[in-house]
Amino acid sequence: MNDALILRYLEGTATAEDVASLNELLKKDADARGLLRTAAFQALTVADLRRAQVPRRDETARWNKWPLAAAAAVLLVVAAGVIWLTRPKPELLTVVHSTGAVTWNGSTLTVEGANSAAELRLIDGSTLTLAGDSEAAFGGKRGTEISLRRGSITVEAAPQPRTQPMVLRTPTAEAEVVGTCFTISAQTGQTMVTVGSGKVRLRRLVDGASADVAEGRMAVASLDATAPLESRAFPPLVSNWSQTFDAAPPAIWQGQWVAPDAAGPGRLKNVLDVSYRRKDGTVVPAYVVSARDPSGITTIRPDSIIRVKWRLRTPSVGGLLLISVLHPDGRFAGNFQINLKAEGEGWTVFSAPVSSLAGAYPEGARLPTLGRVTLVFVACYSPKGELEVAEVRFE
Repeated sequence: MNDALILRYLEGTATAEDVASLNELLKKDADARGLLRTAAFQALTVADLRRAQVPRRDETARWNKWPLAAAAAVLLVVAAGVIWLTRPKPELLTVVHSTGAVTWNGSTLTVEGANSAAELRLIDGSTLTLAGDSEAAFGGKRGTEISLRRGSITVEAAPQPRTQPMVLRTPTAEAEVVGTCFTISAQTGQTMVTVGSGKVRLRRLVDGASADVAEGRMAVASLDATAPLESRAFPPLVSNWSQTFDAAPPAIWQGQWVAPDAAGPGRLKNVLDVSYRRKDGTVVPAYVVSARDPSGITTIRPDSIIRVKWRLRTPSVGGLLLISVLHPDGRFAGNFQINLKAEGEGWTVFSAPVSSLAGAYPEGARLPTLGRVTLVFVACYSPKGELEVAEVRFE
C-alpha cells in the first residue's frame, strides 16, 4: 500500500487525497520516509543518466520532476522535524557545586543540614544558591518558575524577557524578577526578601498586596493581611557583634537553650542535624549549634576577629567552626571553616582572624573585602561530644 502510494506520487498521478495521506504517513512512518528517499534518489540518478544520452523520440520520462522536487522538500521538512524531536535537549538547570546533603531529582532540589549548600545555573545564565535546610522546585520552559518550599535562596538573575520574568513563589508570597541579585527566605508564615541590586516586586498571597523592593532594601510578606507590606532599608549591620545566652535566642537558631546554672553560663547545647548523605542515601548526622539570619548577622573584613566560647565533654572528638558570607550586593561569597580543638573538658575560647578560616565551599572561595555573615555554625561529629556554646563574638 505504501509502495503504491509513493510510486503514484513520484509518477505524478497522485490525487490530492493521495498527497494528504502521504504527508501524514511520512510524519509517522520512518520506513516510508526511507522508501521515498531511496526511490527519489534512484529516480534522480536515472534522470541524470538519461540526460547524458541522446533521447529517442518514442521514449517518455516515467518520472515527473515536480513531484520529485516536492518529495525532496517533504523529506527535508520531515527530516528537520525528526532531528528536532530526537536532538539532545539542553539542561534547563545544572548543579554547578554542592556540599553536604544535596538531592536533585530533575525538578526539585533539596538541601539538608545547616552547612549544606548547592549552586545552580539556569539555561539563561542566572545562578542560584540554596543554603541550609532548603527545598525548591523548578518549572516552566526556562526553569524560571521557581517554588521555594522552605529555606533560603540567593539569586543572581540574568536580564529576563519583559513578558516572561522569573517568578519565585513561597507559601506566603510571590516575587517577580526582571534581573537582579537578591535573597528570599521562606520561614513559617512569612517570606523575607532582601535586594542587593536591581528591583523585585513582592506580592503577598493572602490578599494580593504588592510592593516594589529596590536595591539595599527589604520587605516581609506574612499571612497577616492587616500588616502593611512595605519595603524598608536594611537594618544597619555593625562590625562589632556578640551573642550570649542568658536569654533564649531566636527560634531560627539551632540548639537547646540551657539557662545559666551552677554548671555554667547560659548556653546552647547541640542538637542533631544532617551533615551529608552517603551514596546509598543513608544520613551522616552532625551535632550542631548554629545562628542564622538571611538578612545578615554582622559585617566582617578579613582582619575581623571571631571568638567562640565552647566546650566538649569528650575533648578528643574536636569540633568545626563554619561561617557563611555574602558580598555586600547579596551575591553568595562562600562557606569558610576551621577545625576546633578543645583544651580539656572546661570552656575553651577560640579567637582568630576570619582570614584564618579556609574557603570550604565553593572550593577555593575567598573572603570579600567586606562581607555579611548569615550563618555561624559550630559542630562535632560524635554523640559523645556533647557540644555546648556560650558566646559568639565578632570584633
